[in-house]
Amino acid sequence: MLVSPAAIVAIKLEKELSKKLEELEGEISSYQDEIEIELENRRPKAKGVYANYSKDDCVEDNISTIFGEEDGEDEELEAVANHLNKDFYSELVQKDKLREKECAAGPPALESLLGPLPTAASLGITESIKECILTKGRDHRSAYSSEFFAFYS
Repeated sequence: MLVSPAAIVAIKLEKELSKKLEELEGEISSYQDEIEIELENRRPKAKGVYANYSKDDCVEDNISTIFGEEDGEDEELEAVANHLNKDFYSELVQKDKLREKECAAGPPALESLLGPLPTAASLGITESIKECILTKGRDHRSAYSSEFFAFYS
């Protein structure tokens, strides 16, 4: 099997880049460690009666994190948080499904939004139309009759 010179160069570049990446990651982690140490040194120290309690807690926390141990309380809190998150997500999914069903059914009817719609009879439109027709008929007759009388007089 023959390997092209371009492939050899690519492999060498990949190895060099991975080495540089590892060096940079190591350098970054050392900077992070220095920053954490400096922050710890600059934190205000507990004084008085409670100073001993805070020192003991810090030592226990550091020891447990060094050996990868977690407190039982942390595990319990994490389990509760996971359970609550599952409940929350299931509620969201149910709400989304309900919205999808409502949208799929189409828009709601106007009567459900506005209530019972008025009719012509409830608005009194028929009476007003009849009244309008009667008054127009009277006005036209009187107008025509006055014109008629004015023309022939």
